[in-house]
Amino acid sequence: MPITIEPIKNIKYNKKRASRQEIYNCLTRVVIKLWSGESHRDISKKILELEKTEKITTKNALACWSNHPPIFKEESNSEVREKLLESYLCATLYSEHTRDWNELEINASLLNYALYHLGALEWQIELSEITKRNKKRASSGGKAKRKKSILAQEEIAKLLTSPPAGGWPSIEKTAEILRPKIENLIEEFELEKYTGDAFNFIKKEISGNSKSIYSEHKSKNNREIQGNH
Repeated sequence: MPITIEPIKNIKYNKKRASRQEIYNCLTRVVIKLWSGESHRDISKKILELEKTEKITTKNALACWSNHPPIFKEESNSEVREKLLESYLCATLYSEHTRDWNELEINASLLNYALYHLGALEWQIELSEITKRNKKRASSGGKAKRKKSILAQEEIAKLLTSPPAGGWPSIEKTAEILRPKIENLIEEFELEKYTGDAFNFIKKEISGNSKSIYSEHKSKNNREIQGNH
């Protein structure tokens, strides 16, 4: 999309407003954070040169990066990349164009817009980082859950290798037999939030991860009954 720079003359000048240099410093840090091997100083110069010959867009501005297209360090979402790029271009252009005006009100307007887009840029970066942290937590939580539940899974598999005389009965009855020992294990190691109800967890394991062990040790009658179905 085209990037339009339109200074407005009715914004009151404020001496405490962030300076162009402060915005420049922030954008320098942003470039280091977002793009590998890039420099805000070099990109901004190329953007201003490009603007002399054509309207700046998020598409043609990509030529201002030394890598084509820019190599984002972490962000992989194309929509987020586009928003980051647009906010960066706007903040850069508004900030750099303060050099073109001596009127305080116009400079105030340009700096105001530069700050707005810089704020949007930093918010997008923060939102992206929050999303990544949440995904990482969810992933580590899933790994922890699997690690904890393995204790109960291994115990079920071990118990299934020692069937009663005649072999294991139906899955339901087998789960009922194993239930007290697995409940004790779950209580001892505080696994309930990872395994849930012991009876249903055992049934799930017998039908899934420990199916081959159960099949090997189930009763002859149980095999015949299942074979007739």
